[in-house]
Amino acid sequence: SSFLYAQNYGNEWIDYEKQYFKIHVSQDGIYKITYSQLLAAGIPVNVIDPRGIQLFYKGEEQYIYIHGEGSSGIFDPSGYIEFYGIRNRGDQDEAFFDENSNRVNNDYSFYNDTSAYFITWDFSTGNRRLTPINQTDYAPYIANAQAYCLKNIRKNYTSTYYPASTRALYTQSEGWFDNLTITETSPVTKTIVIPEIYSTSQNSKIEIAAVGAPASYPTSNVPHRLKVDFLGQTRIDETYYGYDFVRETINIPANQLSSSIQFTFTANDATQPDVNDRNAVSYIDITYPYTWSFETTDYFEFTLPVNTSTTKDYLEISGFNAGSTVYLYDLTNHERIVVNNVSGVLKALVNHTDTERKMVIINQSGDKAVDRISKISPNNKFTDEGTEKQKADYRIVTHNRGRSGAQQ
Repeated sequence: SSFLYAQNYGNEWIDYEKQYFKIHVSQDGIYKITYSQLLAAGIPVNVIDPRGIQLFYKGEEQYIYIHGEGSSGIFDPSGYIEFYGIRNRGDQDEAFFDENSNRVNNDYSFYNDTSAYFITWDFSTGNRRLTPINQTDYAPYIANAQAYCLKNIRKNYTSTYYPASTRALYTQSEGWFDNLTITETSPVTKTIVIPEIYSTSQNSKIEIAAVGAPASYPTSNVPHRLKVDFLGQTRIDETYYGYDFVRETINIPANQLSSSIQFTFTANDATQPDVNDRNAVSYIDITYPYTWSFETTDYFEFTLPVNTSTTKDYLEISGFNAGSTVYLYDLTNHERIVVNNVSGVLKALVNHTDTERKMVIINQSGDKAVDRISKISPNNKFTDEGTEKQKADYRIVTHNRGRSGAQQ
């Protein structure tokens, strides 16, 4: 027999003596919460040392920037908190699947697009902060500047729910997919615009997923033959069965891409002509070399490749809405980098060239407002279920909507 000891339940980050407030976000981006918004939500920023503020997501403390933090222990009323937040994806759906490998689209949750971040505070002054960087010694690094960065475009097609097998657990090809069904008589076309391609022989990566969508029976062996054509060739030609799915990655040199790519999905299984071959698109994901012209936006995400030729990456960015202030966020190494506007060209130096870095550039208009800030309980504290369960023979887990009926 085997025994389990000291299991982790995911709540080890909680201090049951501290107060917590929940911050709701439903998009990826840099979020800004002002002093006055924190105070209005019930967080006593007028009396707490801002150096003690912490932000948690899925049990891990996040790196944040606090304007007006200082070293006096007093939060400047004109200050604010900034952090990079992400929408909820499909990670937590894993527990409901018969096998984790059967989740088709890990980027989209079955239930909810909103993530919960938790803000709290203590008396420590060594909590996680973004490191401020301001470097202007550009000259030694210009010769080894990278010719391009990497941009990702992902299109999730999620307008229709497909139940797939009627088994109790989620299984293959169950989820939210495209409303247009690919059949033998109805091909489906998706067009994706690919701006500012940097012409190079370096590969771009295109990942495509599509699912078998027969009628909802406990099992199915309906045959599928799926073809996907784009850029003048058949790139995917797969035969599969029942509720199985296709997920393939195609590497194509960037100089063979087009600024607008048309993907044509067809289904033409010939082995059982009396059975309708039904399929649906799940997603198309494209990562490709991108120029340093950033589409006249206030906010832009990109990836900076490894650069073994230098110790600092020199960046020269055009086409971005500079405004009065611009910052780069190195999300990989937790740095907040000042960007200098030199005659309309944005310049910056980025450290850590030995690793690929996820970056965000943002001006003063590019930050997002959180969806809302809410209390987690009347006293703003979590309940320690490990202690509470010793006071009762059992506990009931339910939803608020179920209470009124039970009390009748």
